[in-house]
Amino acid sequence: MSKRESETITLAVSQHHRAMYCLSAHTMIGKLNGFSDGEIIQLRRGRAPFDGRLDALVQLAKGIVEEKEKVTPILLENFFNEGYTLENLVDLLHVVGDSFITNFTGKVLDVSIDFPLVDEL
Repeated sequence: MSKRESETITLAVSQHHRAMYCLSAHTMIGKLNGFSDGEIIQLRRGRAPFDGRLDALVQLAKGIVEEKEKVTPILLENFFNEGYTLENLVDLLHVVGDSFITNFTGKVLDVSIDFPLVDEL
C-alpha cells in the first residue's frame, strides 16, 4: 500500500472508533501526503468521490470495521475491480488491525493529543 492508501484506511478506521489522537495525527500526515482538508473529511466519512480507486479502498475498510464478522460482497468486488489484488486485501487488513490497536491504545492510556486537534464529525 502507498502512504496515501494507508492514510485513507487509517482515517476511516480512526473515525469509526472516534480516536481523536489518531484522527488528529493522521489528519496532519494525510495533509503531508497531499490530501486537502475537504478530502480528509470525506475519507473520515468513508468515501473518496475524488478518486475511484481510493473510494473502493476506503469503503471496504469502513465496511470491515462496521460489519466486523463479514464483508459485503459488493465492497470486495469494487475493490478488486479497481485493480487491487488479494495481496492488497491482506495489506488492508493489516492496516485496519494496526489502526484498531493504536486507536484503543491511545484511548485506554488517555494519550495527550500533541497535534492540532481535529473537529469531531
